[in-house]
Amino acid sequence: MDITRKKSISKGIVDATMLLGLIGCFISTTVFEKSQEAIRNVGKPEDVFYWGTLHCIVAIIFSSIIFIHIWQHWGFCKLLITKKLYLKNKMTTLTIVIFILTVISFLLYLIGFTSNTLHFHSIIAHFFVLFVLIHFITKFKRLISLFKNR
Repeated sequence: MDITRKKSISKGIVDATMLLGLIGCFISTTVFEKSQEAIRNVGKPEDVFYWGTLHCIVAIIFSSIIFIHIWQHWGFCKLLITKKLYLKNKMTTLTIVIFILTVISFLLYLIGFTSNTLHFHSIIAHFFVLFVLIHFITKFKRLISLFKNR
């Protein structure tokens, strides 16, 4: 198997894993519903939220896979920045920006989990999911071609 084929397969595996991570994050959002319920009952969000929840573990793994995906496409990302191709690649640019904001939003938890950081993360994460789904749909043919025999 040649190197190009191996790279294509690894990209396809990372892309498929990212989709599973996105689904896993979405399914595991019940931790936030519990946190909001605790806040409404005058409890502390920290009593329900902690880094060991399924949502946080999946999010950390998911973010790591996204970093690998960005690394796999680093040449394109550098071109996007150095050649100022933002307007020609709006969806990719917005997806990267929203991803960076999503990472910032959950890094805020390291500083301290509050209802404000929860709300900020919720809004940013919803935008991120929307942009990732659009990005995934627009690149779906490329994903399929990674697994086809040449």
